Amino acid sequence: MPYIAKSLHCRTFNNRKGMGVHAAIKQVINDIYEVSDGYTKPCRIIKWDLKGFFPNAICDEVERHFCQIIDNNREDIISRFDEKMPDFLKWLSNVCIHCNPA
Repeated sequence: MPYIAKSLHCRTFNNRKGMGVHAAIKQVINDIYEVSDGYTKPCRIIKWDLKGFFPNAICDEVERHFCQIIDNNREDIISRFDEKMPDFLKWLSNVCIHCNPA
């Protein structure tokens, strides 16, 4: 997870430790406070509904991104585990992504 977290945008909230629903809500409150100059000016909130987004993801692109993360951290992964671990993680990513992307 730390390798993936390094590649995510700082506003990616998805059940990571410290980055779940409460963190997302807190970020929205902070954004409203900032944009409204301390709640003194009106501002607008736009809702973006991503229903169906993940099942419609391009699995090959997701797998390519995961493999790139593994390749970028190959030496660290090997030093923490062994030389076979990067290839195992790539295989595991392939299986997980293509078997049930949702």
